[in-house]
Amino acid sequence: METFYVAVGNRNLEEVMAGSFEHAAYLGTVAHPDALPKVIVVVDQEGQERTFNTEARKCSGCGCTEHRPCPGGCSWVAWDRCNRCGKQGESRC
Repeated sequence: METFYVAVGNRNLEEVMAGSFEHAAYLGTVAHPDALPKVIVVVDQEGQERTFNTEARKCSGCGCTEHRPCPGGCSWVAWDRCNRCGKQGESRC
């Protein structure tokens, strides 16, 4: 786990412990579910910055998106996995 700094929308940077940039971005969405922003900025301790667009997010298992969820609905369990596909394994959509 590493320290990352996450800016969700126009909120100030928040410190999170995560295993990757993607995990830090996911934690940013979990921390602010009331107002999911379009852009999440993640910075590591060396100053490297990555920008994540929540509207472009796609499940690596089944291909569902924020605007085109699985039949019957789904939710995110990782930056790139929906709960139907789980953190690992095959799609169950």
